[in-house]
Amino acid sequence: MRSFPRFAGIGGAREFAENLAAELTQGSQVPFLSPKQAQDALAIRDLLADLQMETGRRVSAVEAVTGFLAAARLLPADLAPVEAVRTFARTLSHVKPRGIREAVAGFLLAREDPPKARGRARFSPVYARNVASWLTGFTEAFPGHHVADLTPELG
Repeated sequence: MRSFPRFAGIGGAREFAENLAAELTQGSQVPFLSPKQAQDALAIRDLLADLQMETGRRVSAVEAVTGFLAAARLLPADLAPVEAVRTFARTLSHVKPRGIREAVAGFLLAREDPPKARGRARFSPVYARNVASWLTGFTEAFPGHHVADLTPELG
């Protein structure tokens, strides 16, 4: 709601209405925004421009808000989407190819029994030798093949 000191003339209600009608007929949505909403829209535009300069990724305001709202709906009310992303990024792993021979050697090394302190060994030496023999034969049957190695990316 606006009030004007006069109907006609410069700064009057009629001039304002004619300017508003011209903007609306050109499809402008600006007249529907409050000053605060217009300020927020310009700030969002600047933030998205900064993102594009930093990352090269172009994201529209609608995409940004839609993505945020979709993430917020999936999360508990007390968890902000940015915190969920930080937690995910800390635990992110990437699949890296690893030679099958190297993978089997690492597996066998991890299964070696530590020196006996007290009690029985984890695996009998005969069983451990048999497993090593089978897996070594397996690697020889598939030379040059790779397996996936999931290693957390620390950073």
